[in-house]
Amino acid sequence: MTGYTMEELKYLNIKRDLTPKDLQEMDSRIFEKFFNTGIPISFEKEYVRRDGSRVSVELFLQLAYDDAGNILFYYSFITDLTERKRAENGFRETQKFLNNLFNYANAPIIVWDHDFIITRFNHAFERLTGHLSCEVIGKELSILFPSSSREDSLDMIRRTLSGEHWDSVEIPILCRDGEVRIVLWNSANIYDEDNKTLLATIAQGQDITGRKQVEEELRETRDYLDKMFNYANAPIIVWDHDFIITRFNHGFERLTGYHSCEVIGKELSVLFPDNCRDECLDNIERTLSGEHWDSVEIPIRCKNGDIRIALWNSANIHKDDGVSIMATIAQGQDITERKTAEIALRDSEEKFKKLIEDLQVGVMLLDGSGNILVSNQAARSMIGVRFKDKKIRNILDPTWTKWKYIQEDGSPLSPENNPIPKCYETRKPVKDIVIGLSYPDTDKIVWVLMNVEPFLSQDGSIRQVICTLSNVTERRKVDEALKEAKMQAELYLDLMGHDINNLNQIGIGYLELANMSLDIQENDRMMISKPLEVLKSSSNLISNVRKLQQAKTCKIRMEPLDIGKILCEVREQYSKIPGKDIDINYINVNGCYVMANELLNDVFLNILGNAIKHTNDKVVIDVVLSEVINGGQKYYRVSIADNGPGIPDGQKELIFNRLYRGSTKAKGKGLGLFLVKTLVEKFDGLVWVEDKMPGDHNGGSKFVVMLPAYEPTAK
Repeated sequence: MTGYTMEELKYLNIKRDLTPKDLQEMDSRIFEKFFNTGIPISFEKEYVRRDGSRVSVELFLQLAYDDAGNILFYYSFITDLTERKRAENGFRETQKFLNNLFNYANAPIIVWDHDFIITRFNHAFERLTGHLSCEVIGKELSILFPSSSREDSLDMIRRTLSGEHWDSVEIPILCRDGEVRIVLWNSANIYDEDNKTLLATIAQGQDITGRKQVEEELRETRDYLDKMFNYANAPIIVWDHDFIITRFNHGFERLTGYHSCEVIGKELSVLFPDNCRDECLDNIERTLSGEHWDSVEIPIRCKNGDIRIALWNSANIHKDDGVSIMATIAQGQDITERKTAEIALRDSEEKFKKLIEDLQVGVMLLDGSGNILVSNQAARSMIGVRFKDKKIRNILDPTWTKWKYIQEDGSPLSPENNPIPKCYETRKPVKDIVIGLSYPDTDKIVWVLMNVEPFLSQDGSIRQVICTLSNVTERRKVDEALKEAKMQAELYLDLMGHDINNLNQIGIGYLELANMSLDIQENDRMMISKPLEVLKSSSNLISNVRKLQQAKTCKIRMEPLDIGKILCEVREQYSKIPGKDIDINYINVNGCYVMANELLNDVFLNILGNAIKHTNDKVVIDVVLSEVINGGQKYYRVSIADNGPGIPDGQKELIFNRLYRGSTKAKGKGLGLFLVKTLVEKFDGLVWVEDKMPGDHNGGSKFVVMLPAYEPTAK
């Protein structure tokens, strides 16, 4: 167990040599208690092996007495816990794995107990229903079912208590937004060790709402296809394996001038001109061998003798054996309209190319191999090449270019981070990447915002890539100027916060010294007290500005703080202010922790300070700290009610705005409550003001601060 021989152990001190130093104090306390009480004791500890490693053990201590009841010695049974610890660690890892498997499975999974109370609810179920797990765990399962089918669903679930499990049961689920989703469920019961007592039921679902909709749509599609065949604008015809016409839609009637009843049951050859009938029939006969038309031009003879050239595509309809041809269906398009469309398309392409060419944004169209198909003048200008040069047609070829690619920090851009090759490699869009292009033999750098979008074929391969380039060189210059301006502003703020504040403190010191030591009249003393008050206000303003800067720039490190302790400190600080009769009523509540930092103190200093400042006579402030639940989350609520002049309803929200000044005579710089709101929101809390006496703002104000409760995770 320890690696020592029996002989070596005789000369070792168990406490000094075998017990780790960090456990010796605890070891001493346990042995002291053991010797004082004489009660056998069992506890876990560690021994240091000869090789310096540690071994977990369990000791069972017992005293041995002589006949007179005197202690002779103690002895101990020592059990090596290595394997048990390893098993416990393995169990914890397994439990963690299973929890992750449950929570992050793609399928919705839910567990309820034998009373149909929800006990587990995974993330996929949250996504399915819109409910968070904390909103449904502990509630009855029935809340997940629409009222119209709730009893039927519960009847099916009750049957699981008798051992029934679901392989594929459709149950509608009610989502948080009121939508009803159809889910296909399978379930299994979880039993106690006796394999009889039902502990819980676990069910896994598959959202088949879309599938059910598809099934309904398929039923509708049958009717739709029949109508589409008959009323489609395109001519559609069906013939059997003997080339007898079996169906003939309205589009074909309009094309040929024949009514369907005039051709159905007749040979297909009646539709072809005499001079090419045999050639047309040869084309059609080849469809019997499995050939189908994608675009075959076949002339059609109309009832009035006109010949129309139609472009056809066809498909064979097979019997259930998948081999025997039952019929052939063909759809045509009058080639005249197509030729007109082709001419219009060519004109459109020319206009498109002209539009692309005149764009200020660079555009390149690449094929699946990186060859440049289209580029406009802006792209050529930014990249600095002429794409008419056949040697540089492939943008993925690293041998043809001498460009230097630069990252935003000025370092070289590695090939794997180049947006265009990266898009080809990943087959995914590369968005909003800024790179610098350094022209060969010059120091000029063009900064380009690049977006690369791939267009994939059905097999997932890249068919084309479109790349857009925006010249952001000037914008970068503006951004750098803004950064410089921000640094200057921060420098001035630091100057104000440090140097000017130091000057204020020196002035305050001299004025306070003069106020205490000079023998002057009370009226003349105001000549000292007034500038002293101004300097203190200036220092307080600087302090508030610095705190606002901390809050706005996220320079706040959070830690658990006892809000009750902070309120006690604030009460003590304001209870004894010269010239003010102040009564702050607060019953201390300890152990109310929130995540904040030392600036939380300023929240309550500002609120109480405002109450004292704006109340002329005796100041009475009632502070209450309580625990509340808001939106399923635990908060600590602090209400601070005063007997001041109150705040009109129209100003209750405005007072938290920056530099807002109320109508009272008290002086201030308008940052106090703005700082309160900024800090509370930074702590993920809420703050508002209401009337102390509801409906009567003249009876005083009540400020309310709510902060999320901090509850450390149990180890």
